[in-house]
Amino acid sequence: NGQFDLKLRPAFLRGIYDSEGCVTRSSIMTSSSNKEGIRGVKFLLKRLGIKSKIGITKKNHYILWIFRKERFKIFRDKIGLTVERKQNKLNEILKNDRAYKPA
Repeated sequence: NGQFDLKLRPAFLRGIYDSEGCVTRSSIMTSSSNKEGIRGVKFLLKRLGIKSKIGITKKNHYILWIFRKERFKIFRDKIGLTVERKQNKLNEILKNDRAYKPA
């Protein structure tokens, strides 16, 4: 029916964040000069329950940010990363946050 297969959404997003994403203590982000592409990524994230925010640079480059550790956890659990250094950084951020330490 033309819908983007539910099983493909996480894999598609994982590919974007593996290749064009960045994980920092305060955000998970990706960027593109393609406004519609960034809007599409934002839409797919929203469908997986992850809120995000689009910003624009002076040179019309679009940045998509995911803020808040609770969203980081949803991202890790529903999408994940296959680039080991990025996944390790994400896990370390969540591990060191009091809200996510095991009881």
